[in-house]
Amino acid sequence: MSSPLIQLHPVVLFNVSDIISRSKDSVAGILLGHGEGEHLIISSSFEILHDNGGVVDFEYLYKRFNQFKTVFPQCKLLGIYHILSETDNKGESYDSLSGNWFTILILQQIEQFISGYEIPTEGSLFYTIFNSQHLKHSYQQGTPSFKSYSYDNSQPLKTIISTTDTETIATSTIQKNKKYFTNSHTKEDNIPHNISVANHTAELRTSLTQLQQRIAKILKYLENDQGIIPETNEARQEKIQIENLIVHLSNKLNSFKQTTTTSDETTILTKLQTSNLALITEQLTILEKQKVFAKKSILNNELNHQGARYLS
Repeated sequence: MSSPLIQLHPVVLFNVSDIISRSKDSVAGILLGHGEGEHLIISSSFEILHDNGGVVDFEYLYKRFNQFKTVFPQCKLLGIYHILSETDNKGESYDSLSGNWFTILILQQIEQFISGYEIPTEGSLFYTIFNSQHLKHSYQQGTPSFKSYSYDNSQPLKTIISTTDTETIATSTIQKNKKYFTNSHTKEDNIPHNISVANHTAELRTSLTQLQQRIAKILKYLENDQGIIPETNEARQEKIQIENLIVHLSNKLNSFKQTTTTSDETTILTKLQTSNLALITEQLTILEKQKVFAKKSILNNELNHQGARYLS
């Protein structure tokens, strides 16, 4: 049987590069994909959680695999990747790297995981070694940054990068907008993390006061409205203004978003906002009903007026 051709998709390279750039402790991960004849298509990956001794967390592994399986039903566990740090390959040429004791330790546990949890695969496993130095820095063309090997006999497997049209467009967009992530990170750093409940309460009080004034104006108009069609330009403008106020209030309520911070102060603030907005929503519902009733009254008056004219 001929050796399979490994086709890595860009998302795997992005995941590995992200781990290297953030200097995360997790240096091993699962490679997911499916087989197409003699080709193994690696479409995604995720990190393997393990302790300092290299013992893998099977429960986490099973949970993460099922999450991917839900989104990509065809995906199977095809192998693992191992990122070799500068200390791992110090003094060795890249061509001689085919993993180390940690690579084998992880693979042995993945075999146990596949057997114990009945995880679908495509036969024999393989592993891909990534060179962190080459991925961190720009090397001359032709210098390999990764290599794949068969787990059965440690023979090298031909590995290429394969992209779809969508992935090509996404990759080129990221390449052309490198500073986008830097700018976004700077913006995130400028966001205050210590939110003052007093300041937000004051802002909320001002907003609620304005909403209350608008609601009072609408109620006053509805109380004085006798269902008569406005005849003067001033009366028509007032009616339009009231309708615009109702639309504005509805949009204002929809624009409120709960904060995603999990601090105790912001949780209290969110509950306060929710309680106040619930009361306003209830009042607006009553106003909408009154508005509908007013329109029905106007329509009935028009029909009665036309009927009276017809009978006369």
